[in-house]
Amino acid sequence: MPSVGSIGQGAVLLLFAFMGIEGGLNTSGEVINPARTVPRAIAMTLTLVAILYISLQFVAQGVLGPDLAIAKAPLVATATAVFGSWGTRFLGALRFYLRRAISRRTCVAIPRSFVCPC
Repeated sequence: MPSVGSIGQGAVLLLFAFMGIEGGLNTSGEVINPARTVPRAIAMTLTLVAILYISLQFVAQGVLGPDLAIAKAPLVATATAVFGSWGTRFLGALRFYLRRAISRRTCVAIPRSFVCPC
């Protein structure tokens, strides 16, 4: 049985993982047919994210095996095991790029919608 702390950590992770749906709803006024398009987009996004998460889990388990349980950064450990140091550098650069891109988009979206995403 998982501890209360483990359940709380999982709940926080899920909260942040699925929080992006609200951002899509804020821009639904810009869509031609939001009653049809927004629910379809949400369903497709949740499906694709679930497939991505499950795929990452299977790959990490296949590559790391029992070491997955003790890895501090499982995705980085998997990339390092598969691609060597290049995988580690690539994930670091990708993280930096995505963080900058998300911050830039957030700064543009706030004045348009008057909704703070945080």
